[in-house]
Amino acid sequence: MTVSPVVDDLWRVQFRARLDHGETPTFVAEGHSMWPAICDGDVVRIEPLPSGGPLVGAVVLAAYRRRLVLHRVLERRPGGLFLKGDANPNPDGWCDLDWVVGRVASRRGDWVRACVSSCTGAVGARALGFCRTRLC
Repeated sequence: MTVSPVVDDLWRVQFRARLDHGETPTFVAEGHSMWPAICDGDVVRIEPLPSGGPLVGAVVLAAYRRRLVLHRVLERRPGGLFLKGDANPNPDGWCDLDWVVGRVASRRGDWVRACVSSCTGAVGARALGFCRTRLC
């Protein structure tokens, strides 16, 4: 799930500063890598990481390979997280914890449009249930 095309270290530092000042910015998610938890066009709200870092299963906003991604934490180790988009066949790999900006606090969107456009028939009906559920 892509949020922004290209990022640099200055942007990451400025974004963290906004979070540190109590802001909870929102983004429009683009892509299908986190489907069905986050659908293309959903608006996600980002909050600061909890003390100790995000838990396994959390969806985080991270600068990974010079792109911002919203992907799920599969594993943790000191100083790093193993990330993967739910719908991606392969994981991203390890991401330095310093490059994790925040975590997804909530998402909202036109889930009917986003999910039905991706599915048809009975599969689409089941997908609607998944997209309506907050999985972050």
